[in-house]
Amino acid sequence: MAISQTHFRSISLPSRLDHSKSLESECEKLKCGSGSSESLQSGLVALAQLYNSFEEFSQKSTRIDDRKSVEESLSRSVDLLDACGAIREVLQMMRENIRALQSAMRRKGTDSDSAQNDVAVYFSFRKRMQKTVAKTLKNLSKSEIVTGSKSKSNNHSVNADGEFGLVFKQLAGITSANLRSVLAFVSYAAERSLVSRLVAGKSSGAVSEIEDLDLGLRGRVRGEVAKKLQIVDEIVGELEGGFEGLFRQLIQTRVTLLNILTAQL
Repeated sequence: MAISQTHFRSISLPSRLDHSKSLESECEKLKCGSGSSESLQSGLVALAQLYNSFEEFSQKSTRIDDRKSVEESLSRSVDLLDACGAIREVLQMMRENIRALQSAMRRKGTDSDSAQNDVAVYFSFRKRMQKTVAKTLKNLSKSEIVTGSKSKSNNHSVNADGEFGLVFKQLAGITSANLRSVLAFVSYAAERSLVSRLVAGKSSGAVSEIEDLDLGLRGRVRGEVAKKLQIVDEIVGELEGGFEGLFRQLIQTRVTLLNILTAQL
């Protein structure tokens, strides 16, 4: 699957956050139009920083929106936490399978019949993994639809001291877009689709590093397969680390929202 160009809309918060790193500057990091592995990695780090700024904003807000708005934000945060957890598991399993294939090829050689059996096992995993990717994308879409319909029906008013719900909605939208980009990056594509894009693009830059590895394992592109495996292993490791940080921030955000609801009792 090709990575479509992703644009992130910058959001602005009240001047309460002026004492910390500019939130607008953090949002700029999330405008990763290329969808490259490097931009996805930096985007995850910036997203975690954005949630940290949101924590500061929520602590300094003198007035929080009505309880219903906070409940909706909490529900959306749980959906994002579930999606983030699912992607973490996908990345962990992917790295395990990549390293197993690396080990097998070191022992057996890249061109041996025995090693080809290990390649088949890897592709079998990739196909199974795609089911989790598709399910996570479906759940993200469902969460966005439900949240959008609730917002329209509730028609919350927003003012200088009561924009908590609006801010989180925008933050959740940025998070969802980022998660979608990562899911697209790790998605499994059929061989025919990859070859067609490679021919149309005239270079390996037409596909991602993961897709380039898939093509290499199928013997469709030149290059040392062992090197491609190492590159993907490093990229997946970086993404996994980014999701660890984001996951922790999402947990903290959920705790903050629960505390706000408790204080309103």
